[in-house]
Amino acid sequence: MKYGLDFGHGCHPDIGAMNGFEDELNKELGTKVAAGLISLGHDVVICNPKSKCSSVNQSLRKRCQIANKAHVDRFISFHFNAFNTVAFGAEVYYISSAGLSMARPVLKEICDLNINGYSLFNRGCKKTTLFQVLNGTIAPAILIETAFCDNPNDMRTYNQISSNRVATAIVKGLTGNLPTSDQPCLYIN
Repeated sequence: MKYGLDFGHGCHPDIGAMNGFEDELNKELGTKVAAGLISLGHDVVICNPKSKCSSVNQSLRKRCQIANKAHVDRFISFHFNAFNTVAFGAEVYYISSAGLSMARPVLKEICDLNINGYSLFNRGCKKTTLFQVLNGTIAPAILIETAFCDNPNDMRTYNQISSNRVATAIVKGLTGNLPTSDQPCLYIN
């Protein structure tokens, strides 16, 4: 299977929440998921634009164009929420029934992680037409909001669980299998 991965934001002027902190988290988690998918024999296309964009909308359009041109079978966009420093938990957005079929096991695997009593709250799978990356991709698509990066407690939980375990959970949710290695991701564009 060919997966299109979007490490949300990460392309000027689209820097994400908390002055780019979200970008760092998205790239770290997405890279680990890519490595896990590759270890299982899947193809991975990184859908982030390689050059600056003139607007956030252009950045979002380019992500969809990369995925559609590569004929990916599934599209996953990685994000970390930010709201009011109090909201917490993980949620997955989708637009189609095929997206919901991807979203449910991914969110379940993330929220089933419990390390030393730490786990992320399940905020649910949510249907929306508001996200351009869900609307603009031909393949079934999901957008994962892994945790609230502006909530110190949520980030403490995420860090206690570890990005490695969260990435493994996402790979298992997507494929039903655990990654076979922790090799670094080889970008395929």
